[in-house]
Amino acid sequence: MKADSIATLLFILLVCTSCAPTKVFYPVTPVKAHWNVELQFDPSVPNEVQDEIGRVFNDFTIYSHTRPVVFDWSQDTTETDMIIYVRGYKGVTGGQQVAGLIVSAIGISTPILMASSQVPFVVTFWYFPKTRSVSAMSVRDDSGVHHKLHAVTGPGFMKTEENQMRKHAAAYMSYFRMMLKFYERQLMIAKRKGLATTG
Repeated sequence: MKADSIATLLFILLVCTSCAPTKVFYPVTPVKAHWNVELQFDPSVPNEVQDEIGRVFNDFTIYSHTRPVVFDWSQDTTETDMIIYVRGYKGVTGGQQVAGLIVSAIGISTPILMASSQVPFVVTFWYFPKTRSVSAMSVRDDSGVHHKLHAVTGPGFMKTEENQMRKHAAAYMSYFRMMLKFYERQLMIAKRKGLATTG
């Protein structure tokens, strides 16, 4: 295999890997068409991160009202059905940035060198550090309160601290959208079974 072909294949793999969505699972099947959702933060979460995620949460609430499926997601906290609690945030440090550069440079150049040496197989590796936080979801229904933890990650490699926070908040938009689509499907199933309510 030619070296330029190897390089092209590596680029495609890197893009696909970095863009792969995180699989998440959600507790409880909703039967209500209207949910009150509250976003909370642990004091350890930096104020800048809180502001960014809060802005995304507001944008998502507006987006949810444009969906064709009747599933009303609001921020009325008088009687909360779901609490999304962001427990912490960890950005990518300068040391991780350097390590990512060194490891990825070695890992990406290795298969090109192997291909030029006519080796019948190639080995590649890379390290792209990510920002991380934990979202604790609490959902209340007639049977009680259900809890679930989710790790939310965002791109942090070769990004400033400010951009890391912004990209991490954008990862929450994807997280919220996957959550909404999941509950929309569950609500449609409940409606077909005659279990859904308008409250």
